[in-house]
Amino acid sequence: MKYYQHHIGDFDRATRHLTRLERSVYRDLIELYYDTEQPLTLDRAALCRKIIARSNDESTAVEQVLNEFFTETPTGWYHERCESEIEKYRVNKATHWTRLLRPEQKASLNAERRAKKLQATPPWLTDEHRTLIYAFHRESLVLSITTGTPHEVDHIIPLQSKHVCGLHVPWNLQILTATENRQKSNFFEVAS
Repeated sequence: MKYYQHHIGDFDRATRHLTRLERSVYRDLIELYYDTEQPLTLDRAALCRKIIARSNDESTAVEQVLNEFFTETPTGWYHERCESEIEKYRVNKATHWTRLLRPEQKASLNAERRAKKLQATPPWLTDEHRTLIYAFHRESLVLSITTGTPHEVDHIIPLQSKHVCGLHVPWNLQILTATENRQKSNFFEVAS
């Protein structure tokens, strides 16, 4: 998984009794779980290395968090909520229309999108403008990480639409959640 929804209230209620170190270790462990999409290794030394838990206090926190929030199984440390979210992700991925495409079709679609963006990038764009565009992407990434909700950079006036075609310039960019961006799609209301 490239991202997951972090439910702040749920996390806070479940971990309010933990120390800051234990909360940090717990977050690292669930992020590793989501990243690998499988139960965590039973090898505690390897697990500590993966989440950079080096001190004795950190190793103890790993053990306490595993024992409280995970279930030891023959295949690894199992986490019910992580498994549930991973299953939802897999179902969504399996039903997405792009799954039907062959690799060369996906590559073609991506190349077409890149070409449209290049065609919509004016030659007079300055380094300062490019820096502003990069800043939008950086801010989108920061928001995704800090909120746990995926964010994307959207073109206010779409690069390709039935009625208009916008430019790939800083003043035509905004940050939306991925859900909002999918709902908007390439829609743009033209005044009559």
